[in-house]
Amino acid sequence: MSGDFNEDGRADLAVIDPATSRVFAFVQSPAGALVPSGTVNAAPGGGASHVVAADFDGDGHVDLAVINVTFSSVSVLRGAGNGTFAAPLNTGTGSGSRRPVIADVNGDGRPDLVIPRGVDDAVTVMVNTGGGRFGAVDLTVTGAPSAVAVGDFNGDGRADLAVATAGDANVKLLLGLGGTAFGAPAVFQVGSDGAAIAAGDVDGDGKLDVVVTRAASQAVSVLHGTGTGSFTGPTLVAVGAQPSVLAVVDLDGDTRLDVVVGNAGTNDVTVLHGTPAGGLAASSFALGVPATSLTVADLDRDGHLDLAAASGNGFVTVLYSGR
Repeated sequence: MSGDFNEDGRADLAVIDPATSRVFAFVQSPAGALVPSGTVNAAPGGGASHVVAADFDGDGHVDLAVINVTFSSVSVLRGAGNGTFAAPLNTGTGSGSRRPVIADVNGDGRPDLVIPRGVDDAVTVMVNTGGGRFGAVDLTVTGAPSAVAVGDFNGDGRADLAVATAGDANVKLLLGLGGTAFGAPAVFQVGSDGAAIAAGDVDGDGKLDVVVTRAASQAVSVLHGTGTGSFTGPTLVAVGAQPSVLAVVDLDGDTRLDVVVGNAGTNDVTVLHGTPAGGLAASSFALGVPATSLTVADLDRDGHLDLAAASGNGFVTVLYSGR
């Protein structure tokens, strides 16, 4: 996960070692190298699995939030603004937490966390109550939620949730009603389990779409947003074997969104470049290890976005842009 941890205007990197539940922070030097700046034990023995970055305590410094699967909790590591982090503040999340998404769900200006929890058929909104603490609001979503994306899919200014449900191979859209209230899920078939989901206008029509991984069919599904809280499609696009993580971002700087997919079965990354016609054109880059998370940031100060892929064993591979 990337963020400016020492407030020098450069993108830094945080990496989890799941075996020890430690978080390693690296700051970017003036020469564009990543230099270790600190190590924090999130929750020893807690099964740290995912990390995200935002100013959770409102003090102006970037903090880290770490999901601890074994302990069913989230640890907030408060940033000092110099590349180091304080001891964790822990809040319970419920069992089976997966990759969290940061969003201001209730519109109070604070970053909240949205966490899919497949074993309980739930999505938990961790409402930021200030000072690095959260209160949990559970939403029932059947079908074993595996991933979630947040966006305004019907244009009413409220946060909506697009939830990939691995148990029934669907995407379920929950439209925001204000605060932490959501409407009943609308179901859209994608045809395969979705380990990851991301939102963005990938077809360039001005409406928010979602992209979902399809591990069994070596593809991603694009559900095309109508702008009214519905989708058409899906459109299938081939990638590598066992796609497990993805990001939607303008990677090549052409103002069109691209889709970056980490393929655990082929140990590579597929970049689906947005085309002028609204399609996606694929290219692949070897990693040598299966990616468990992807971070997109300018990690060498050359003005171009790079890819950092964590492999789940405490190591990270950085692919530097060659544009």
